[in-house]
Amino acid sequence: MSELLQEVKSAVVSTINELTPELISKIKENIIQELGENKLKNAQKIKDEDDWRVRTLKILNAFNKHDLAQVRALTTSGAPGWVPEEFSKRVVEVVGLENPYRQFGTVLPVTLLKGNVPRFLSSITVSRIGEGTTYPESSVSSDKITYSIEKWGALVGLTEELMDLSNPNIVDVLIRAVGRAFADKERDLFTNGTGTNQPKGIRSETYSSAITFSGADSVIQAYYTVAPQYRAKAVWLTSSKGVLVLRKLKDAQGRYLWQDGFGETPATILGRPVYEIPEIPSNLGTENNQTEIYFGDFSYYYIFDYGTLESFENDVLGWKDDVFYMKFRKYFDGKMAYFAEGVNVVKISAVS
Repeated sequence: MSELLQEVKSAVVSTINELTPELISKIKENIIQELGENKLKNAQKIKDEDDWRVRTLKILNAFNKHDLAQVRALTTSGAPGWVPEEFSKRVVEVVGLENPYRQFGTVLPVTLLKGNVPRFLSSITVSRIGEGTTYPESSVSSDKITYSIEKWGALVGLTEELMDLSNPNIVDVLIRAVGRAFADKERDLFTNGTGTNQPKGIRSETYSSAITFSGADSVIQAYYTVAPQYRAKAVWLTSSKGVLVLRKLKDAQGRYLWQDGFGETPATILGRPVYEIPEIPSNLGTENNQTEIYFGDFSYYYIFDYGTLESFENDVLGWKDDVFYMKFRKYFDGKMAYFAEGVNVVKISAVS
């Protein structure tokens, strides 16, 4: 084995010795060129359908080189500062995955900053109609839900040094970071928002007949408190602490109520999905150790989207700190379109 290693070593040394100064110089030039181009060589390996990532990176690199003409040539819509549209689409995808309200709620695209959406407050009656018989009129009460779109945004500073070390992966890093930031904000607003200049969260509704937690029996009571027609789409919402409590609950026969999910399919309690909402407090009660559980048909939580997420870059690298900025903004509102405690939604309090 030692003789084989010696032969390999000799071969390597011989190869190195054969490198001419010209070849060594060429290798150095290639390395410098690759670094100088911010490793855009890696970007060439990206599939054609992902060329927006390369273009986004080229825009960032053009800022780094103070090449504003190149920036404008690469941006979309003929407007300086716009990043490729695909970037914003991918951020929106992350928001949808990270904010479960967009999974069980109802997303309504709107074209006005303020408006109304009609809603029924009672059921329509379907009757048998005999031959030549007049249709009986359903006594339906209706109402409207008013929305008011607000603008939410973020400003992110990127250093010149960060761009020097970048490759196309920096685009994915930015997408995840921005998407998660907006998802966190939406989740908090849809949970705790006051409804004044912001969405109205589910916790801001009036729960006058909340069920006091008393173990598995209270969870079963909550399930059957919701009317049958709303159970089919009902979900459980609770904090991390609440999830821990739910996982330990057993019925009278000693069987766990909790059933693990699989892959992206959430776990269930009594056959209905459980979603963990970190923004539901876990420090409630006199001893600051209680949380809440909500069960109901939250497809009635309406999310009003005005346009989509917009992404911009500024045209000037900071003179003092070599930082340029990316700006992101999103317009939305949210609230329960139909809320009837004990009918389509119920709350369990004092969970510990």
